[in-house]
Amino acid sequence: SPVSLSKFGSNLYLLESGNKEVFKYQIGETSFGERVRWLKEGQLIGVSPIDMDIDVDVWVLGKGGQVERFRRGVKESYNLSNLPTGVEFEKITVEKEGDRIALLNTRQGIVVFCKKTSGACGEQIKVEKLKEAKDIEFDAENNLIVLFGGSIGMLN
Repeated sequence: SPVSLSKFGSNLYLLESGNKEVFKYQIGETSFGERVRWLKEGQLIGVSPIDMDIDVDVWVLGKGGQVERFRRGVKESYNLSNLPTGVEFEKITVEKEGDRIALLNTRQGIVVFCKKTSGACGEQIKVEKLKEAKDIEFDAENNLIVLFGGSIGMLN
Protein backbone atom coordinates (compact mmCIF):
# COMPACT_ATOMS: atom_id res chain seq x y z
CA SER A 1 0.00 0.00 0.00
CA PRO A 2 1.23 3.54 -0.77
CA VAL A 3 2.75 5.39 2.20
CA SER A 4 4.55 8.38 0.68
CA LEU A 5 4.53 10.54 -2.43
CA SER A 6 7.36 12.87 -3.51
CA LYS A 7 8.05 15.02 -6.56
CA PHE A 8 11.46 15.49 -8.12
CA GLY A 9 12.01 17.17 -11.48
CA SER A 10 9.14 16.21 -13.77
CA ASN A 11 8.43 12.94 -11.99
CA LEU A 12 6.31 11.72 -9.09
CA TYR A 13 7.67 8.95 -6.89
CA LEU A 14 5.44 6.64 -4.88
CA LEU A 15 6.71 4.53 -1.97
CA GLU A 16 4.76 1.34 -1.34
CA SER A 17 5.19 -0.43 1.99
CA GLY A 18 3.78 -3.89 1.29
CA ASN A 19 6.03 -4.83 -1.61
CA LYS A 20 8.82 -2.38 -0.57
CA GLU A 21 8.93 -0.63 -3.93
CA VAL A 22 9.43 2.86 -5.32
CA PHE A 23 7.50 3.62 -8.50
CA LYS A 24 8.10 6.57 -10.81
CA TYR A 25 5.42 8.36 -12.84
CA GLN A 26 6.27 11.01 -15.43
CA ILE A 27 4.13 14.13 -15.04
CA GLY A 28 2.49 15.13 -18.32
CA GLU A 29 0.50 18.25 -19.10
CA THR A 30 -2.85 16.59 -18.47
CA SER A 31 -2.03 13.14 -17.10
CA PHE A 32 0.64 10.89 -15.63
CA GLY A 33 2.79 8.45 -17.55
CA GLU A 34 2.89 4.73 -16.89
CA ARG A 35 3.99 3.36 -13.55
CA VAL A 36 7.67 2.35 -13.77
CA ARG A 37 9.64 0.44 -11.12
CA TRP A 38 12.37 2.87 -10.03
CA LEU A 39 14.66 0.45 -8.17
CA LYS A 40 17.15 -1.27 -10.44
CA GLU A 41 17.04 -5.04 -11.00
CA GLY A 42 18.13 -6.89 -7.85
CA GLN A 43 17.88 -3.79 -5.61
CA LEU A 44 15.68 -4.08 -2.53
CA ILE A 45 14.47 -1.85 0.26
CA GLY A 46 15.74 -3.63 3.37
CA VAL A 47 13.54 -1.87 5.92
CA SER A 48 9.78 -1.74 6.50
CA PRO A 49 9.26 1.61 4.71
CA ILE A 50 7.05 4.25 6.30
CA ASP A 51 8.17 7.52 4.64
CA MET A 52 10.55 8.93 2.04
CA ASP A 53 11.92 12.18 0.67
CA ILE A 54 13.96 13.05 -2.39
CA ASP A 55 16.79 15.45 -3.16
CA VAL A 56 18.83 13.87 -5.95
CA ASP A 57 18.72 10.60 -3.98
CA VAL A 58 15.70 8.77 -2.61
CA TRP A 59 15.80 8.56 1.21
CA VAL A 60 13.62 5.84 2.73
CA LEU A 61 12.73 5.85 6.42
CA GLY A 62 12.02 2.43 7.91
CA LYS A 63 9.98 1.45 10.92
CA GLY A 64 12.43 1.60 13.82
CA GLY A 65 14.29 4.64 12.47
CA GLN A 66 16.67 3.15 9.91
CA VAL A 67 17.34 5.28 6.82
CA GLU A 68 18.30 3.86 3.45
CA ARG A 69 19.70 5.99 0.62
CA PHE A 70 19.22 5.12 -3.04
CA ARG A 71 20.96 6.81 -5.99
CA ARG A 72 19.64 6.19 -9.51
CA GLY A 73 17.79 3.12 -8.24
CA VAL A 74 20.78 1.55 -6.46
CA LYS A 75 21.20 1.32 -2.67
CA GLU A 76 24.13 3.32 -1.30
CA SER A 77 26.07 2.31 1.79
CA TYR A 78 24.66 4.62 4.47
CA ASN A 79 24.23 4.58 8.24
CA LEU A 80 23.03 7.11 10.79
CA SER A 81 25.04 7.49 14.00
CA ASN A 82 24.34 9.09 17.39
CA LEU A 83 20.55 8.70 17.14
CA PRO A 84 18.84 8.89 20.52
CA THR A 85 18.11 5.38 21.82
CA GLY A 86 14.54 4.21 22.15
CA VAL A 87 13.16 6.84 19.74
CA GLU A 88 11.27 5.63 16.67
CA PHE A 89 10.76 8.15 13.89
CA GLU A 90 7.68 8.48 11.68
CA LYS A 91 8.69 11.17 9.16
CA ILE A 92 11.80 12.13 7.21
CA THR A 93 12.68 15.20 5.17
CA VAL A 94 15.95 16.22 3.51
CA GLU A 95 17.28 19.62 2.50
CA LYS A 96 17.22 19.87 -1.29
CA GLU A 97 20.44 21.93 -1.44
CA GLY A 98 21.86 21.57 2.08
CA ASP A 99 23.35 18.72 4.13
CA ARG A 100 20.63 18.05 6.72
CA ILE A 101 18.10 15.30 7.25
CA ALA A 102 15.33 15.85 9.79
CA LEU A 103 13.55 12.96 11.52
CA LEU A 104 10.29 13.44 13.45
CA ASN A 105 9.10 11.47 16.47
CA THR A 106 5.62 12.58 17.54
CA ARG A 107 5.34 10.30 20.59
CA GLN A 108 8.09 12.23 22.38
CA GLY A 109 7.84 15.49 20.41
CA ILE A 110 11.38 15.41 18.97
CA VAL A 111 13.02 16.39 15.70
CA VAL A 112 16.59 15.12 15.24
CA PHE A 113 18.90 16.56 12.58
CA CYS A 114 21.56 14.43 10.87
CA LYS A 115 24.15 15.09 8.17
CA LYS A 116 23.45 13.65 4.74
CA THR A 117 27.16 13.35 3.98
CA SER A 118 28.36 11.61 7.16
CA GLY A 119 25.17 10.24 8.75
CA ALA A 120 26.14 11.89 12.05
CA CYS A 121 23.15 13.01 14.11
CA GLY A 122 23.38 15.69 16.75
CA GLU A 123 21.10 18.70 16.99
CA GLN A 124 17.67 18.00 18.49
CA ILE A 125 14.58 20.07 19.06
CA LYS A 126 12.17 18.81 21.70
CA VAL A 127 8.90 20.74 21.94
CA GLU A 128 5.58 19.54 23.35
CA LYS A 129 3.75 20.92 20.28
CA LEU A 130 5.67 18.46 18.03
CA LYS A 131 3.54 15.68 19.54
CA GLU A 132 0.71 17.10 17.36
CA ALA A 133 2.80 17.22 14.15
CA LYS A 134 1.54 15.38 11.06
CA ASP A 135 4.49 15.98 8.69
CA ILE A 136 7.73 17.94 8.22
CA GLU A 137 9.38 19.53 5.18
CA PHE A 138 12.31 21.88 4.55
CA ASP A 139 11.51 25.04 2.61
CA ALA A 140 13.83 26.64 0.01
CA GLU A 141 15.73 28.50 2.77
CA ASN A 142 16.19 25.25 4.76
CA ASN A 143 13.78 26.25 7.53
CA LEU A 144 11.87 23.28 8.89
CA ILE A 145 8.15 23.57 8.18
CA VAL A 146 5.85 21.53 10.45
CA LEU A 147 2.30 20.54 9.52
CA PHE A 148 -0.02 20.36 12.51
CA GLY A 149 -3.69 19.36 12.51
CA GLY A 150 -5.05 22.61 11.12
CA SER A 151 -1.99 24.85 10.91
CA ILE A 152 1.58 25.13 9.69
CA GLY A 153 4.52 26.23 11.83
CA MET A 154 8.22 26.85 11.30
CA LEU A 155 11.26 25.68 13.30
CA ASN A 156 14.64 27.23 12.52
